Amino acid sequence: MPLDASSFIGNLSFFAGFSAASGKTMAMKAALACIRGVGARAAILCAGHEGERPGSGAGGTSVEVWEGEIFSTAASFAGRLDCAPEIVAGELGTSALGPIVLVRAGRRGSGILVGPSESAALAAVADEAMRAQYPHHTVLVDGALDRLSPISALPNAQLFCTVRIDRANLMHMSQRMADLHRRSHLPLWTDEQLRRGAHIILDGPLSRMVLEKYAVQEHAAFVVKDFAHIFLRPEELALLAAQNKLFVQKEIDFHGFIVALCDVGQEECGARLPPEVFASILSWNPYEDEKHEHGLP
Repeated sequence: MPLDASSFIGNLSFFAGFSAASGKTMAMKAALACIRGVGARAAILCAGHEGERPGSGAGGTSVEVWEGEIFSTAASFAGRLDCAPEIVAGELGTSALGPIVLVRAGRRGSGILVGPSESAALAAVADEAMRAQYPHHTVLVDGALDRLSPISALPNAQLFCTVRIDRANLMHMSQRMADLHRRSHLPLWTDEQLRRGAHIILDGPLSRMVLEKYAVQEHAAFVVKDFAHIFLRPEELALLAAQNKLFVQKEIDFHGFIVALCDVGQEECGARLPPEVFASILSWNPYEDEKHEHGLP
C-alpha cells in the first residue's frame, strides 16, 4: 500500500521507530515524495542528528531537497551545501554540531538534516517551519530513535511509527506494536473521572518506581500528561489499562504503523497482531518503489 499525500499535507508529522534501521528516515523520504508528487512542498526537520556524511565523519542525515523546500541544518553546514541555501530563521537551539538554522533551498541539490535534541527547541524550529512553508504548512520530522518525548512538545503533531520485521524479531515487534497501540488509545482525563474517586496527577513520567511509591493507594488512578510520559513494561501498562487506572491529559494523534517486511509475509505478520493493531498499518514496504526514495521526475 503506498502512502497518501493527503495524510501529510497541512500537518506536522513525526516519524519514530522502535530500533536502529527501522526505516523512519526512509518513511519520511517516502512521505516527502508523495507530497512532491502532487505539486506541494514540505519543510523537513530532524530531532537531533545521526548518520554520517560520506568522507567527513560529521553527523547529519543526507536528503535531496527541491527548490523552495525548507529544512533544518547546522549553521556551519549552510554555506557548504550545493542547493544554494538561504537562511530563513536562526539560531534555533543548538546541537553537538553547533547552532541550528532553517534554510530554504534555492535549487535542487543535497541537504544535511540536523536539529536540536531539546524538545522545546525542536518545537520552536517546527513553529518557524510551519510559518515559513507557505502555503502548504506541511512539516515532516525525522524523529528521535525509540524516544517519543519530543512529540510532547509539538502541538497537533501526528505520529507515524516505522517498524522493520523479519522472522527473528516477529514476536518481539508484534508485542511492541500492540503496546504502542494500547498507549495511544488510553482514555482522556475529564472532569467526570475527577468526581469518581481517588486519582494521582503526575507532573513527570510514570515509571515502575512511581508505581511502587504509590502502591498503598491501590485504588487510585494515574493521570499523565500524555502516553510519551509512560515508562512501564507492557504487562504493567496492560494491567493498569485493564483496570481503568490510567488516563492521559492530552491525546497524541497516533496515525499508524509503516511496516517493512523481510522474509515474512503480511498474512503471517497479521496473524501475530490483534485485529485493531493490524488495521492500523498504513503501508507495507512503501520504499520499494524508487520514486519514493528519490522523488518523482
